[in-house]
Amino acid sequence: MIVLLTWVELAEPPAQRGLTGIVFSNAIASTGATAAMHLYRTRLDWLPLVGNDYVLSPTPYLWIRRVGFLLLAATQLAALWFVVREDRPSIRRWLFGPVLSLLLLVIYPPINTDVFYYASAGQVANKGGNPYLRSPRSFGRNVFDRYSDWEHITVPYGPVWTGISRLIDRATGTSPFASSLGFKFVLGISALGLAFVTARLARRLTGDPRREVLAFVLIAWSPIVLYESAATAHLDPLLMLFALGGLLMVVSPRPGRLRGGLLLIAVSALCKPVTVPLLGLAALIRLARRRDPLKAIVQRWIVDVAAVLVVVFFAFAPYWAGLRLPQAMLENQRQLYVEKPLRANPFWIWLAPRLGLSGGWLPEDGAKIAQAAAILFVAGAVYWLVRREITLRTQTNLPDPSPTMILRWQIQTWAIVMFALAYIPPNSHSWYMIWALPLMTLICVDRAQFGHDQQPVPARTNGHTVAPSPTIRYVPWPLVVYFAWSFISFFIYHTWSRG
Repeated sequence: MIVLLTWVELAEPPAQRGLTGIVFSNAIASTGATAAMHLYRTRLDWLPLVGNDYVLSPTPYLWIRRVGFLLLAATQLAALWFVVREDRPSIRRWLFGPVLSLLLLVIYPPINTDVFYYASAGQVANKGGNPYLRSPRSFGRNVFDRYSDWEHITVPYGPVWTGISRLIDRATGTSPFASSLGFKFVLGISALGLAFVTARLARRLTGDPRREVLAFVLIAWSPIVLYESAATAHLDPLLMLFALGGLLMVVSPRPGRLRGGLLLIAVSALCKPVTVPLLGLAALIRLARRRDPLKAIVQRWIVDVAAVLVVVFFAFAPYWAGLRLPQAMLENQRQLYVEKPLRANPFWIWLAPRLGLSGGWLPEDGAKIAQAAAILFVAGAVYWLVRREITLRTQTNLPDPSPTMILRWQIQTWAIVMFALAYIPPNSHSWYMIWALPLMTLICVDRAQFGHDQQPVPARTNGHTVAPSPTIRYVPWPLVVYFAWSFISFFIYHTWSRG
């Protein structure tokens, strides 16, 4: 199926009457994405049925893509069914499929042009420019110009990701094709790493190897994770790999792990600032240690802050330009996410007409309304966690929380925060779903209930009792709605065409 989807994109038709583009995706309508598709088609024309002589008409192009995404979802559901019924589930058995898929998706044409902007910004920095103060276009022409739709903006990402972009640009010799393959390979590996870390957290949370494997399959076999990492090359799997790796460390009982985990979450926020709230939430774990006096906790927080600031200092040091740097970054975020946000959230496209909003879309202040709602969700989650931990400290009759309970509180709070940031704003893209997906996965495997279809029966061969295969008896319906909603949004994002 991955091979078919890759071939279909290499056979992408030009914009024409009846198909001028995909509503949310850059495919077909974007000049940069079209140029990238032709680059891949030219470089891969040694493959069978690939080249300018093999171009589909609009109808088969659209329907093969739609069926392909649906079959990817069906494949994941089948994998989950088999994992539930396995006698001895093992991650190793379910590793080959996503590894092969990610390797094949590396040659998928990047229909989103972000990957070439990553390389372009890295090249600016490698040539002595400051990508936080000067856009690639203002710095001068480069080989990525024709493939990127974002050459006019300064870098909206953190310095850790800019540093990774610089390394990939150096390693690939400033070649558009090689650079994009480098980014896609790194992000494909990150997606696998995210699946492993999520599975490890599931094992820490539940102690059940079956739930550990289920968590791995829910991430590694997810059409969203597969497609938005190695295919379209977005940094979000790496972002959440650092964040969840930090969470795995902060709940470790070993000395020093908590601060180390906070630093790893800080690295995540220095890739993309969306995970900054998670850093504060993780630091609140110290409050749950009720045997530690409050004065000692405050002192450790001070050291935590100092350690994070050291990491921030060294990360931003190559780009520091006095107050101009934070001013430029704040202005960049204001322009992209507050003043002129892209309207790319299929949920609002569906909801707005039902609210009677003019034009079937949000009103002029709709973006600010949605952003305010997201902020309220985040504030509510923080308040819930703080109140719970303060109650724990003040009421001495309550038992000490177990490490598993502390982890469960963190996962639940993180899930609310990342759901609000990924799904509510009108400029939410399908790859943003990766922010909440591993957290919702952990909640799902924690709360799912298993049972058996029948009572154990004697085997005919030797009279021993044979236990029937387990089945899933219960999954909370809000989680079922969440996973269904996520895939439907992803499906609409990449298949809803305009004539």
